[in-house]
Parts: sequence; structure tokens; C-alpha cells
Amino acid sequence: MTLVTIKVFHAIDNQRALVRTIHIQPDSKKALTGSRALKILCREFPELGYVHSLNKSEDGWHHCRALEPKLDCPFHYKWEHFYVSQEP
Repeated sequence: MTLVTIKVFHAIDNQRALVRTIHIQPDSKKALTGSRALKILCREFPELGYVHSLNKSEDGWHHCRALEPKLDCPFHYKWEHFYVSQEP
């Protein structure tokens, strides 16, 4: 059986911290594609709303969003990164 893992990181400047890890048993045994990863991510995190697409990275399929501006500079943001990957 293969597991799909979603890792959520919060990043400020060049520092990132792992906030949450979710392991999901997918319905099918097919390989994880961008569209499957997108469906799983939207199902597990409905607060994301509409997600247009995911980017392929070395850590899996990637999506990020800005959470809030930093306190000392309104032009820099705290980011939330989502990585969806498949483990054998």
C-alpha cells in the first residue's frame, strides 16, 4: 500500500518550520499526479478555497499562500507551504 503525505510548513525569510504532517490512504494505487495531488489537498484543506494548480518540486507537489505580513515590514509575508508526496 502506498501512503500520501502532506507536510505543512510556515516560512519567514529563509527559515521554515514544520507545522503539520498528515498521512492519507488514497482510494487508488495509481501514481500520484498533479491532478490527484490537487484533489487530495483541496479535500483535506477546504479552507484553501480554489487552488488553480500545484508545482512539481523535489519534495513533491507544492502549493504556497501568504498568511500575514511581517510585523516590521508590510512588504514581506509569512508563508504557508504545502507539499504533497507519495511514499511507497
